[in-house]
Amino acid sequence: MKKQLPTLFFTVVILAAVTLTALTALTASASSAQPPYQLGHREITSQIKELQKRQEDTMQSVTYTKNFTMNQPADVLFPLFSAEGETLWVPDWKYENVMGSTELHEDYVFLTQTHDHASTKAIWLVKRHDPETYFIQFYKVEPNDKVGIVTVKCTPVDATNTEVQVSYQYIGIDEKGNKFISTFTAEDYSKYIDEWETLLIKYFASQS
Repeated sequence: MKKQLPTLFFTVVILAAVTLTALTALTASASSAQPPYQLGHREITSQIKELQKRQEDTMQSVTYTKNFTMNQPADVLFPLFSAEGETLWVPDWKYENVMGSTELHEDYVFLTQTHDHASTKAIWLVKRHDPETYFIQFYKVEPNDKVGIVTVKCTPVDATNTEVQVSYQYIGIDEKGNKFISTFTAEDYSKYIDEWETLLIKYFASQS
C-alpha cells in the first residue's frame, strides 16, 4: 500500500537519525587520538533531499493496531513499556543507553540491535511521553530500511485491570523496508502482539 506522508515528519526523523549517528561517532572517538566526526549542513541537506525523493517515488506504509487486557493496574503496567522496563519481561531485550540515564522523557534516545522487526541497528526517539494518561510514542529509525512509529496507550478498566492498545506504523525508506512492509500482514502483527501479552503474563506470574 503506497501512501504519501508529510515531508516535515521525515525531515524531523532523518535529522534525528543523522544527528544521533554523529553523536555516537563523537562518543566513540572521545577516547581516541583521531578528531571527532563533525556533522555539516551539506550532509544533513543531502540526506533530507534523498529522503524526500524516496517519499515521492517509492515509500510504502502500513499501520496495525491491537488491544489486549491485563489483570494489572495501569500504574504498574505502563512503566514496562520503556527501554529499561522491557529488560524485565522481553527475552534478550538489550538497549544501548546513550543518554546516561534510565529515566524516560520526551526526546529520550536509545539504540537497539535486531529487535521489533529490525534487521539492523535501530535508533529510538521518544516522541511523546505522558505518564498521567499512560501514553507513549516512539520513532524508530532503521537507516536505509524503514521508520517505525510505535504507540502504546494504557487505559484503566478498573482498579486492577488495564486495556493496552499497541499500534505500529512502518514506513519504508528503501527497497528493503518496502519489501518488509509488503509481506508484514495483519495476522503477523496479531501474533506479535499476542506474544507481548503472553510475556507480560509470565512476567507478572514470576513476581507473585
